[in-house]
Amino acid sequence: MRAAVAAAHERGLPVAAHAHGTDTMDLCAGAGVDTIEHGGWLTGPTADPRCYDVRAEIADRIAEQQIAVCPTRSRDWRNWPPDAGLDGLLERLAWMRQRGVRLIAGTDAGVGAGRYDDLVEALALYVAAGWSTAAALSSATTLAAEALGLGGRTGRLEPGYSADMVVVAGDPLCDLDALRAVRCVVARGQLHFPARSGRPGTS
Repeated sequence: MRAAVAAAHERGLPVAAHAHGTDTMDLCAGAGVDTIEHGGWLTGPTADPRCYDVRAEIADRIAEQQIAVCPTRSRDWRNWPPDAGLDGLLERLAWMRQRGVRLIAGTDAGVGAGRYDDLVEALALYVAAGWSTAAALSSATTLAAEALGLGGRTGRLEPGYSADMVVVAGDPLCDLDALRAVRCVVARGQLHFPARSGRPGTS
């Protein structure tokens, strides 16, 4: 893993590591990856019973190395059954944030009703864990761009940055659901309208 990270970094490429388990997260931090996908704090597959094993020293190392963690929540988290552990997940998210771990927004698919089509629900999970809407939005914009090595050119609205914007009907700082009412998208200065609008030149 260290060799792969070193080779990628020599070429200016960030490295994302898939890690559900606590021990694997520790290995990823030791190898110097840039992002950890999932970051579930699970015990090893042979543990009986299988449970969560959060360790402050590992979280602190991840935070110190500015490794971003993407919990990759699917859209169906609100509908988890009572024994699925939603309260524990919210506690772990809040705990990681308190320890300075950079959490970025992302989704996942393939488990249950999870699909990649609803980033708003991933942001809403952070709000449920105690984030402000502004902090949740930052996890999908500024912090996400920095985690991917793109923080110098996108992720914020400032002179000199790429003109990448989503224009919505409403104020997502007041209500994240406003993000669902997309009026248009500006990507690298090019204007695009949702196909359903029926406007000429849509994409």
